[in-house]
Amino acid sequence: MKKQLSLALVAMLATITLSAEVKETHYPDGKVKFERTYKDGKLNGLAKAYYPSGKLKTKTNFRNGKVNGTTYGFYENGRLKAEIPMRDGKAHGKQKEYYENGAVKSVSTFVDDHNVGAKKITYPDGNLKAKLYFNDAGQLNGTLKEYYPDGNLKYKINVENGHATKGYIYSPKGDREKMNAGQFADMGLL
Repeated sequence: MKKQLSLALVAMLATITLSAEVKETHYPDGKVKFERTYKDGKLNGLAKAYYPSGKLKTKTNFRNGKVNGTTYGFYENGRLKAEIPMRDGKAHGKQKEYYENGAVKSVSTFVDDHNVGAKKITYPDGNLKAKLYFNDAGQLNGTLKEYYPDGNLKYKINVENGHATKGYIYSPKGDREKMNAGQFADMGLL
């Protein structure tokens, strides 16, 4: 009886395994470009993308055709480039980006594909480059600040629901100039 159950279990697992199919796309030189797992015609399981050198570029999990879980992006040297948490095909959770030297480039939070709360952006040396704020609808909101690499203030802009209300540009020496509508428009804040 145990032997029959074991054989039945092996047959069932083999059937489940066989219903998943891994498909590859190749570069002209024959190296793997994409490797994707399908089940019942939909992306299901791990999908990988590769650089022409053969090094891993991205690693993504799919469930029923939608991205689910954390997507990882890599530089060609193998270092982590980004961690993007996904749920049902939408960014959802704390997203991190990295410079090629491994230093954190940015940290932000997403809810249902909307950037919400504070987003912190740093220079490769770790100094603060910018701090942005987003409302629950994913619109820029609050006082946005950007800094020069030496830490001096570059911009200070007040934004309400994605639209700038006032702002200042600072020269590297610290001189302040009031921003105008054209400058806000160039930044996509009108």
